[in-house]
Parts: sequence; structure tokens; C-alpha cells
Amino acid sequence: NHVGAVRCFIVVDDRVLLGTTSSLQQRIRYTDTLFTGVFILTELIGFVTAYILILMRRDELAVMRSLGTPQRRAFNSLFSEQVILELPAVLITTGILTRITGFHTVSFLLAAGFAVCWLTGSAISINRLNRSKTILMTRKDE
Repeated sequence: NHVGAVRCFIVVDDRVLLGTTSSLQQRIRYTDTLFTGVFILTELIGFVTAYILILMRRDELAVMRSLGTPQRRAFNSLFSEQVILELPAVLITTGILTRITGFHTVSFLLAAGFAVCWLTGSAISINRLNRSKTILMTRKDE
């Protein structure tokens, strides 16, 4: 009548358990890989979108440059506008996600990565436009 004297054993079919856990681990790896790809794609979309949006501002930059605005001031004007528009949007989105899902370092890193990609795309596009001739920037239909 010793408490440890009676022992019961349950035999679990280990093949089924191991097969299930192996399958789940493989699917988790696939999901992690897929999420990484989606995150990278999102960052690239931010870069390309910012680049294209700045290219659409060609006429405004042409007017600024034709009025004698130096290249550096024109760059700072357009770039600071992108910073003013982009950073609050990223901070608000990160705040909402933090409120809904809780604090995740990955969320903050992804938001920071998106901000960097957006600002990099903007800077490259502004530099590209800024180096072209003012007369070539204006549309021929005007």
C-alpha cells in the first residue's frame, strides 16, 4: 500500500505522434518562410511606391528649380514632406497593431524597415529628378 508501488503505463503509438509533430514542424517552417517573403515584398512595395510617387511630382520640382531654388533646398523640401507624411502613418499603424496584438519587437522592426525603404525610395527618386535639366522636367504638352 505504498503510494509509489502501483504504476500505470499508457502506451502511445509513437509513429502517429512523431508523424504529426514532424508535419506540424514542417508547416511552421513553411509559414515562417512565407511570412519572411511577404515582409520583404511589403518593404519593396514601400520603396517602389515612394519612388513612383516622387516621380509624379516632377512638375512641382521643375517649377521650384525654374524659380531658382537650389538643388539642396528642393531636395530638403520634398524629402521633409515625405518624412512628415510617412512617419506619423507608421507610428499610428504600429500603435494600433500594438494595441490589438500586444507588444512585438518584430512589428516595430518591420515598421522601421518600411519607413527606411519608403524614405530611401523617396531620396533616390528626388535625387534622380533633381539632377535632370529643368527644361527636360517640364511636360511638352504645356
